[in-house]
Amino acid sequence: MLQVMNPTFSKKITVYYDPFAGETASIGVGGMTLAGGLAKSYYIKKDGEEIAKRIKKKEYKKDMEELFGECPELISKYGENPDWSEFEQFIYDYSTMCK
Repeated sequence: MLQVMNPTFSKKITVYYDPFAGETASIGVGGMTLAGGLAKSYYIKKDGEEIAKRIKKKEYKKDMEELFGECPELISKYGENPDWSEFEQFIYDYSTMCK
């Protein structure tokens, strides 16, 4: 059983926490994380698909067009070099911008 990461906007795409994912390097002070600490992979399942796919940080740029090519306005918004730290916003935008 995997935890849903986007329960409030999961109608078109559901993002699941990968319990075996590593984290990006983080910088913190006094127990507070200032930067980094992001999961390096998630599972995503688009509406109508049977199986969730694992999307990894190191393959994100390559997989983006394959996984989300049906929404060219989203691809153009994030350009040639999407940033993994914007993945959360990317999923929200997919849910709201794409049909």
